[in-house]
Amino acid sequence: MAWAYRSDQELPSLALTWKDRDGNVRDFSSGYTFTVKLALASAPTTVVATKTTGITGAATSPNVVVDWSTSDFTGLTAASGGTDYVCHVSARRTADSKDAVFNPANPPIITLLGAPA
Repeated sequence: MAWAYRSDQELPSLALTWKDRDGNVRDFSSGYTFTVKLALASAPTTVVATKTTGITGAATSPNVVVDWSTSDFTGLTAASGGTDYVCHVSARRTADSKDAVFNPANPPIITLLGAPA
């Protein structure tokens, strides 16, 4: 999964389909809050930005949608050729504060491009 954004752009949203171990789409329509942590693809375990707003859940695919704001990209490197970031997505169940982590075979990657001069 890969998306490209310019540092001055807010669309498109990052739409994900999160399934359970049996292959069923998880129901995130209520009772969950979400966090997206961005890390450079070259250092995928070092978080450089965290987003907790503008992330919604649904019962059907796509069941997690991340709406970006240009302020989400503040402080990130946006090279003219693009800088790749891994998106680590987690869901917290509000009933008991237990976390689940979106762990597909290929995690979502966003490429951040610099705004045109």
